[in-house]
Amino acid sequence: MPLLTSVDCTQHVHLIVGDNGIAAKRATRSLEAGAMCIVISPTEVDELPFDLKGLLEKQRIRYLQRDFDEADLTSLGREEVDRVVDMVFVTLSPVDKKGTISPFSQC
Repeated sequence: MPLLTSVDCTQHVHLIVGDNGIAAKRATRSLEAGAMCIVISPTEVDELPFDLKGLLEKQRIRYLQRDFDEADLTSLGREEVDRVVDMVFVTLSPVDKKGTISPFSQC
């Protein structure tokens, strides 16, 4: 089984912020490593990339159609680790579809 890192990701919660092709690849790799994936994006489901929409339709990922909130980091994770998510992947481009600069691009 390919590993995302040298960490056993079985049952970990991976939070993916964004909805592009990179998000779909990241979700696929995380699932292969045994993680549960939560994708957060304000994009309508029917506008998601084909691969990401396919994972959602197969109920392989959880999709939260809204903007990311900092509280997501400490509320969407496993109970065993006080609801803190195990890993976060930001797949946003520096400029979103509306032409707004992503808050993560300044990190």
